Amino acid sequence: MRTEKNLKRQISIAVVTAAGIFTALAITAVMVFATLSRAQKNEAEIYLNEVTQQYKSTIVMQMEGYLHVLESLSTIIGENDMDEDEIMDILETENYQNDFIRMGFIGPDGTGELVDMDGIRYKEVSLGEEGFIQEALNGNSAVSDTMPDRFAEGYINCYGVPVYRNGELKGVLTATSRSETFGTIISRPIFNGNAFLHIIDGDGDFVIRSSHKLIENGDIRNIFDTDLLGAGLENELLPLLARGENFFSAFSYNNTKYWMYFAPIERNGWYLLCMIPQEALNGNFNRMTQVTIAVFAVIILLLVIVFGYIYTLIRNNRNAMRRLAYFDPLTGLYNKTRFTEEAISLMKQKSGYSLVLLDIANFKFVNELFGYAKGDNLLKHVAQVLLETIGGAEICCRDNSDKFALLLIGGEKRKLTERMTALMEKISLCQLDPVQEYHILCNCGVKITETCAGRIDFDVFWDNANLALKNAKGNQESSIVYYGNSLHEKELKRNEIERIMYTALENREFCMYLQPKVNLKTGKICGAEALVRWVRPQGDIIYPDDFIPVFEQNGFITNLDMYMLEEACIYLNRLLETGSSGFCISVNQSRILFYKQDYLHQIEKIIRKHHIDPSHIILEVTEGITMENLEEMKKLVRELHKIGFAVSMDDFGSGYSSLNILKELDIDELKLDKAFLAGTGEQEKRDIIMKNIINLAGELHIKTVTEGVENASQAEFIRSIHCDIGQGYYYAKPMPEEEFGRFMTGKA
Repeated sequence: MRTEKNLKRQISIAVVTAAGIFTALAITAVMVFATLSRAQKNEAEIYLNEVTQQYKSTIVMQMEGYLHVLESLSTIIGENDMDEDEIMDILETENYQNDFIRMGFIGPDGTGELVDMDGIRYKEVSLGEEGFIQEALNGNSAVSDTMPDRFAEGYINCYGVPVYRNGELKGVLTATSRSETFGTIISRPIFNGNAFLHIIDGDGDFVIRSSHKLIENGDIRNIFDTDLLGAGLENELLPLLARGENFFSAFSYNNTKYWMYFAPIERNGWYLLCMIPQEALNGNFNRMTQVTIAVFAVIILLLVIVFGYIYTLIRNNRNAMRRLAYFDPLTGLYNKTRFTEEAISLMKQKSGYSLVLLDIANFKFVNELFGYAKGDNLLKHVAQVLLETIGGAEICCRDNSDKFALLLIGGEKRKLTERMTALMEKISLCQLDPVQEYHILCNCGVKITETCAGRIDFDVFWDNANLALKNAKGNQESSIVYYGNSLHEKELKRNEIERIMYTALENREFCMYLQPKVNLKTGKICGAEALVRWVRPQGDIIYPDDFIPVFEQNGFITNLDMYMLEEACIYLNRLLETGSSGFCISVNQSRILFYKQDYLHQIEKIIRKHHIDPSHIILEVTEGITMENLEEMKKLVRELHKIGFAVSMDDFGSGYSSLNILKELDIDELKLDKAFLAGTGEQEKRDIIMKNIINLAGELHIKTVTEGVENASQAEFIRSIHCDIGQGYYYAKPMPEEEFGRFMTGKA
């Protein structure tokens, strides 16, 4: 009996113990499962947020870039009195320089004209019923939803910005891009191609669907139209969509569980929706659950092993996702996001770092010449060189395309220059083709960071280094440029000039100065060259060397050239009223003008407006322009001669001069560059060269002018070699119109 009782007791104890163990294991398993679910969900939300925000930034940047182009054009059109044809000509030109397939101008009545990238124009197009036009007519920049293209196949997105002139709404400037522009962005592989991105609106309607077809039926227009999400989720999600905030959710479809993340784009109530199978983020989670259930049949020790296994899987999964979010997939380097985080951390720990931005000169040409595969190999080679160059507390990254960044210890320019020179030499060793030799060149912009106290604004450092990099491109002195006060001041000065240049032209702050041209046979003034000076309202003078390069880069030089031509015509009229005749004014013409289709029409219009005989105007072109496109220049010179203008080749001898130009171009005047007289070379050789050029020009019936005459010996020399005209400070400096008038009459 005692034995039976002991047996029952032992059985009871064993059962209770087993039950206790199983209960403990069950509770443990439930707790582990719940904890893992929460952790997995939190990790998924964090990483989906990071990835979605990156794509959202790209989309918003694309939209804002398009709107910025239109707003810039709107400002230009609004500040100038243009008719519709002139506006459409500008838009047709801009079509070639942007990704738009169509641009147009819509009047306040909702109708207007469009022009596509092939130059085809559509007149009397009615767009007043379109929402983006109505919003733009209300004074706001607008982006349309995706809509069918009424002029071609496919779907499009349209952009509209208002155009004001003197505070009055004149219409809407509109542009069209294919919806594939955004489709291409959201169709890029995410999480090894397992994630799906779509753009929807606040009602769940698809704006743009990516090529990742989670939804097989192409006719579905709304995410709630099928059993994909279900009615229950529709009631839950629509109020969240109405708030315009980021949120995270989940659903099941076709026996597959998905995470989804909604990020507002803040335009038209759009959202960027990211969907990804939960298995793609936590593919091992089901196996973890099975292992956890199996723990019921094993001892506590195995439970510890399982926890270790689970931890390893989560860590590996997390590392994989971090790699996708923080590393460049081609080179394996940090991307800019991770680089910025690490750089800030390093700079907080230690001062004396330098930020270097590096890019490959003419990388686009490398891709075109050798192919994209060779271009990718070059980028990998650069990445390898950077990794071999940096030290233990230094980092590098690939930003985009061919731009790389390094955070290096040290702020001494000499040592940094030595390091970067050695680095660029290693990069240049990459052989793209065994037969065709191509020397790889790089540009570097460097920002030496000051001692960082408190918050580090790394974006400012990046912008500084990027400005230095821009100045390094095409820099003849050095491919390594350091950011400093002079560069900062130069950029501030450039921005200030660009800010006030249109107002200055309207206020006639650009003044014509005249420098006499002297006939060396008679000693009398036979003409003058029109030179520009910028006189600010307070009397300060901005000299051409400060603003002409800026105007040549941003295209404003064409406005200034036409203005100076008109000023010359006005002055010639005043001279004719005083009885002076036979006087010619030389007016400089920039290279940009010669590429404008309406150039000849513009100068004829100015001549007719002021009733000037064009033979009194000499149009000066630089030697460099003629070398760029000789055939086109020959045609243009012929047309200018037909109108009646004389043409002068300025700065002859300043570049790679070719006597072939004198044979090919029917020019009227040849201006020898002042470098001939200012040169420090052998005077005997100089004299021979100048004498023979002048003799050759004389035999070709081309008048010769020597610039830069500064003393009597130079004046006597050019007269002795039979140069026709002299110009320089020896005779007179450039002077305002009134002073020039007194100088001509001998009253100066």
